[in-house]
Amino acid sequence: MKRNSVVDLLRFIACCFIMWFHTPLMRYGVNTPDFHFTGAFIFVEFFFILMGNFTFKHFQTRPKPTSIEEKAKRSLVYTWRKFSKYLPYTMLAVVLAYIIKLTAPSLLFETRTDVLLFFKNFLAEFFLLNARSGGQYGVIWYLAAAVVVFPLFGIICQTKKKHLLYSALIPFCTIYYLIFRTSSGTDEGTITRAFAGLCLGILVYALSERIRKYNYKKYVTAALSFVELLTFMIAIALLYTKNRDIIIYDYIYSFNIILCFFISSSLLLSQKTYQSQIDSKVFRFLGMISFQMYLYHQLVHLIINNYLSHLPAVGKVAILYVGTFMLSVAIYLIVEKIRRRLPPARVLLLEKEGALAPKRLISFGDLFRFAFVDYLAIFN
Repeated sequence: MKRNSVVDLLRFIACCFIMWFHTPLMRYGVNTPDFHFTGAFIFVEFFFILMGNFTFKHFQTRPKPTSIEEKAKRSLVYTWRKFSKYLPYTMLAVVLAYIIKLTAPSLLFETRTDVLLFFKNFLAEFFLLNARSGGQYGVIWYLAAAVVVFPLFGIICQTKKKHLLYSALIPFCTIYYLIFRTSSGTDEGTITRAFAGLCLGILVYALSERIRKYNYKKYVTAALSFVELLTFMIAIALLYTKNRDIIIYDYIYSFNIILCFFISSSLLLSQKTYQSQIDSKVFRFLGMISFQMYLYHQLVHLIINNYLSHLPAVGKVAILYVGTFMLSVAIYLIVEKIRRRLPPARVLLLEKEGALAPKRLISFGDLFRFAFVDYLAIFN
């Protein structure tokens, strides 16, 4: 399936806003109530919406099994295939982050409990088991929370009664986002947040497919294109606030931003607007490195806070964006080059054992040996 260039561009823009949100929190000398776009963390919902939409579309375009066991199996395999490709990036990020923490002058272990807690957090984040947004390497929560809910979400996506599912999700998403409060950094809060965002992606799929069914005259296409752009710009304008607490505690305010994301995403993914017809290699590349930028910007934060704290705020922000972009591009190119060079996992196993059992279980060692390989080939 061909990548949507504008979707990739919006991924990159959303990532830049999330990085901007983290800027004052990392004590760059600009952590004041008058700092704009301090509610930009809500762009994480945009990522969940896209993930939910594409996952639902994947399952709806394939034959649907009848038994719950087969649905669960397909969901688990898809979950593994989807998130295993992120492992090289997440594992490397966590290892580098904790190395920086260990060598930082500010690190202080006062008791044995502090040491145990430090390594406990490392293992939890290394294996994507920490869904708390306030963890040692906090950005990991996005993937960790998604991994937890994805097997169940995958089963839901295989339903044959789509309209019944839509009828259930409309009130659920409406009520959730009317009482939406992102200040909860607990595992339960972030997991619920991930599930709600993925479910909203299903509703985006439903609306975009309805819009896609019809052929429109040029003036209608122009109107849809204008609404798509306008709603996304309204979301950004609403975020241009001088008070971060408005986003967290004013539920109607955050609901309006989510609603703008919903409308804009539905129109874009319907492929009935002029924006959806844009094809740009630059936009696609920016979209492909957006996850790496999201993941590694906290690593750059750690370097700045521990070794470049003497710089002025403007210099820190410049290093944050330029350094994160360059680091993300370098790591992406290296990982993808290694991934392309490695033979399929089936070939590696045949070379190792001489034969491959049809239902061979993946060992703990295989998980690391094939960290850059498509694991699903083992099941073929």
